[in-house]
Amino acid sequence: VAFFAVATIAPVEGFVARIPQRWATTTTTSSRDTPLYSILDEIEAAEKGEQESETPAPVTRIMGCRINQVKGSLTEWEVEIDGSEAELGSFSKVIYQKILSDAKKEKYVGFKIGTVPPYLLPVYKAYAMEECAREATLEALEQHDIRPFESSREEMKFEQFWLEPAPVKKQKKKKRRKKKKRTYDDDEEESSTPQSKVIDVVVEKPEDEEVEEEEKQEEPQWRLFANEKDAVDGGWSPGKTFSFRVVGVRGQMKSTNTDDAKALSRPNSFIPSS
Repeated sequence: VAFFAVATIAPVEGFVARIPQRWATTTTTSSRDTPLYSILDEIEAAEKGEQESETPAPVTRIMGCRINQVKGSLTEWEVEIDGSEAELGSFSKVIYQKILSDAKKEKYVGFKIGTVPPYLLPVYKAYAMEECAREATLEALEQHDIRPFESSREEMKFEQFWLEPAPVKKQKKKKRRKKKKRTYDDDEEESSTPQSKVIDVVVEKPEDEEVEEEEKQEEPQWRLFANEKDAVDGGWSPGKTFSFRVVGVRGQMKSTNTDDAKALSRPNSFIPSS
């Protein structure tokens, strides 16, 4: 399971959300040289007032990740991350819960303490999505032997966000049953009395007959959004996975060995096979 530590959050232009100050107590250094801990362990330790463990948990490589070097540059990269492989859904949920936890301690005009105004929730969701993507990008660089520059976090630009297509429901085949057939004598047709007899009764055994219908199944399409706000408006919420593409990521290659720099994309991923 891939988890990422949360770096110190700087205010992002265009967002009115209050940035949780407690995040700074459970972060790595800005140089990102220290080993990363599991974010869940850090949050639990912070809640209990415990200190971080001296022995870091092993870091798992981010899967479904593709890092391309920009042509003509030694320090600029383009990154694509498949959120299902990287488990961004669970990570974004942790970030969002942390934001809400701190937001509930604030006072809002017209709302009692502990209540977050509904109009702020989409803003917090978009911010959680952006922070999740930024942290995943920097983590992907580190795990692929690329040291991100200190300014890389603010300079990177998100070009696209993908949300997974909704599962296609197959149409069920309808079934019908054959009715029983009876043959009556001529006298019975003229008589309306209940004593009339039924002769030569022919009863066919009910059978299920499948009626094949044309199933119109369109190939599921990834939903593309230009930014995190549009993705939230399009139905994304913390806990759901998402994929993204980011450009303008600057960092220095630590070594020339790139044999293990790219992880294979999963089947039906939005990342095409190279």
